[in-house]
Amino acid sequence: TVLKKHYDGHAMSEVQKQHLTALSHENTFTVVTAHQPSLLTGPLYYIYKIFSAINLAEQLKESFPSYHFVPIFISGSEDHDFEEINHLHLFQHKIVWQNEGKGPVGRLTLDGLPAVLAEVKSLFGTSPFADELTGILDTALAGSIRYNDFVFKLLNQLFGRYGLIVLNMDDEALKGHFKDVMKQELLDHPSAELIRESQERWQSMGYHSQAHA
Repeated sequence: TVLKKHYDGHAMSEVQKQHLTALSHENTFTVVTAHQPSLLTGPLYYIYKIFSAINLAEQLKESFPSYHFVPIFISGSEDHDFEEINHLHLFQHKIVWQNEGKGPVGRLTLDGLPAVLAEVKSLFGTSPFADELTGILDTALAGSIRYNDFVFKLLNQLFGRYGLIVLNMDDEALKGHFKDVMKQELLDHPSAELIRESQERWQSMGYHSQAHA
């Protein structure tokens, strides 16, 4: 229901429509990745993360054709670390978004973002591809009120043709359904043991643990 609300009024590819419908089927699995809403996608691994989820969903569909696999990108819009997402590096230039807002980055107004887009466009040069990118950025900005709106429309244009579904978790209905999980986590800490077990498996394969419960 929340996803349908998010996509209401937005252009969707046929494969996105199929994926949105498939989410209500019992034989559907999701392939999920997530990241903070970095400025204009920010570091390249933002793109790699998304395409990895898309590719894995496609491979799983080939291996298990009787099931549905939907690639989903969760935009970490409740992150408060604006300094982490407010810049990008492009052609040896560091471009910084100046915005005095506070709180969850997805709820920020778009103050200062048009200046960022103007600077980025000036670095694109002139070519059909540059014109296409400029059009994508302009479309994402048009009608957007909060940064969440801009990011959603940008990602939908870039990855909608591949069937990616974008989920913004900063939603009252989603939080209402999640409250029992949060209560259990605060009181009983069930994720700690799961993370410990996963870390031990990683370490047994020669990897170094980079996050801890």
